[in-house]
Order: sequence, then structure tokens, then C-alpha cells
Amino acid sequence: MLRAIIVDDEDKGRDTLRNLLARFCPEVEVTDTAGSVDTALALIKEHKPDLVFLDIEMPGADGFSLIERAAGCDFEVIFTTAYPQYAVKAFKYSVLDYLLKPINIESLQGAVAKAQKVVQNKKSHHYIPSFGKVALPSMEGLELVDIDDILRCEADVNYTVFHFKSRNKMVISRPLKEVEEALAPYHFFRIHKHHLVNLRHVARYVKGTGGQVVLSDGKAVDVSWRHKNALLERLRNLA
Repeated sequence: MLRAIIVDDEDKGRDTLRNLLARFCPEVEVTDTAGSVDTALALIKEHKPDLVFLDIEMPGADGFSLIERAAGCDFEVIFTTAYPQYAVKAFKYSVLDYLLKPINIESLQGAVAKAQKVVQNKKSHHYIPSFGKVALPSMEGLELVDIDDILRCEADVNYTVFHFKSRNKMVISRPLKEVEEALAPYHFFRIHKHHLVNLRHVARYVKGTGGQVVLSDGKAVDVSWRHKNALLERLRNLA
């Protein structure tokens, strides 16, 4: 059984999610609900939940501030929000999932199943953080993509082009710097002002002033001379 807290400033939002969980996710026990970050922090300390369903936009303090202020508390986070524009920012906080309101039942069940697996692994002392997917904003809402499927990200003014190994490229309306900050913990490295690469997909490095990296799809990407030494050091220490 997963012990959970729902954090949402709207009564209707809390009640709707609680009812969905009771009906479709019986493995979740909602121990309490909160309408603000301050109340939620007190409940987290009291109940020590496995899982927090967290709204983002709330008066006074937002969902991101709760994660920052609860540093050291051991719980997983599933964002539940009506706003897709926070998706890129969300994955640098290592959240488990990002659900858009109105919440899709299958997406909710999938997020809960993921939470069960992570919590069970932690309790068996074999926990390895799993950041298998990221949510990228699209015209229709969000697309969940596998991090390992991302080869590189390319700057296009205030947009970023994602290049994948198994699907067509995707453009999101976020600058490369923001994407870099979010993906840096997952072996992504800025090799040029226009290029961020997944180091797991670097097949080889070719010498030159800055040189080039050749990725697993055969694509050669230029390396800035300013980033060359740091890149080579990262590649030598890549686990």
C-alpha cells in the first residue's frame, strides 16, 4: 500500500483526485490532503508519505518550492496540474510523473504503478533513481519520451530541436540553456553553444581544434574549443 498526500489549493481538485484514486488505484491510501505548501510540509513531517500528488500553481508558494523546502524528506512526487508549460522545469526536480488536468485514468494508473515500483525498490534497499521518461511540451499538451532515446538537442533561437534515435525530431518552445539545466544530471553535456549531446550516445571523438563527436546514429557534431577539455574529461570518467 502506498501512503499518499494530495496537495492542491482547490477543494474540487483534491476531491476529484481522491475519488479517482479510491476508484481506480486501490493500492493508494490517501492519508491527508492540503490546500497550501505550508500545510503540506507539516503533513509530510507528520505522515511521512511514500507519494505526494502535487499541484504547481498555488497562492503564496508553488509546488516547486515545496520540493525545495522538503529536501531531506523521502517521498516521490507526481505533479497534477492544468499547465503544460512547467514540464521542462519539472524534470530537473526528478519528479516521478507529470499529469495534466483533467487527469486521464490510464495515465494516473501508470504513474501509480511507477511509484509502487520505485517505493518497493527503496524498501528492499536496491533503489536506483529512475528517470526513464521526460515530458516535453507540444501543441497538443505533453509528449512523454525516453531519455535514452534522445541523441542530442540543438538550439534554434528560443526553441530547442530534439533529435532521437528511433523517431522524428521534435521542436519545443524552450531555449537550449533551460533544457541543458534540466538534462545535465542525466549525462547530457553542452559541447557547443548550439549543441547538447547525450554522452551515452557518443561513439567516438575526432581530434581537431575543437574536434567532433560522432554519435551512435553516425552524425558528427562540432565541439567548441572552449568545451573540448571538459568534454574529454567527462568522457574519460563516464560510468
